[in-house]
Amino acid sequence: MLTTYTIACRIDNSAYQEVMTQPGCVGVRTYFALNAQSELTIVAVGVDDNGDDMTNGVLLNRAYGCPAECATNSPLIV
Repeated sequence: MLTTYTIACRIDNSAYQEVMTQPGCVGVRTYFALNAQSELTIVAVGVDDNGDDMTNGVLLNRAYGCPAECATNSPLIV
């Protein structure tokens, strides 16, 4: 793989569980963002039954970016 651009991000299952099991959480919304090194990443936040972001709750903001941590045989990486 020759790219230096972020093409995917991985977040641990336990982190997603922490967001999804918050009281009142009915879904997860994912935002694209730049980390401290100005690299593309994702931020995930719980969504309540009004469709609002639960910004006072758990925010997932530590994703493992690819190309640093890529799947070894994914057909999704071209």
